[in-house]
Amino acid sequence: MPEAAIADPAKLFLEKLVSEKFPQNVPSDMKETMVAGLYPRLEAFVLADIAKNLEAKDVADFDKLTAVSKNVNEQKIREFLLSRVPGLDEITAQAMLEFRAVYLNA
Repeated sequence: MPEAAIADPAKLFLEKLVSEKFPQNVPSDMKETMVAGLYPRLEAFVLADIAKNLEAKDVADFDKLTAVSKNVNEQKIREFLLSRVPGLDEITAQAMLEFRAVYLNA
């Protein structure tokens, strides 16, 4: 996924994560490459955690929305999840913390 597609909060989170993992000065171009490489992993990690909180009847619709496609609309995915997953922001934040712990301990 191109860097431009990374939402600012996720980008900032990943930049900080890379800085924590590698406290020595990482060249900015290398850091950008690392962030771009981590983003799909973070996204998959968070979506998997969110999917655990979907009711069985919503899983098929969720799969359709998140299928790999050039036409994925992140706003539609967010609206879908907000309407079906209570506490979505808390679940997302917890998943990001878990991702951080896994990454820093790897």
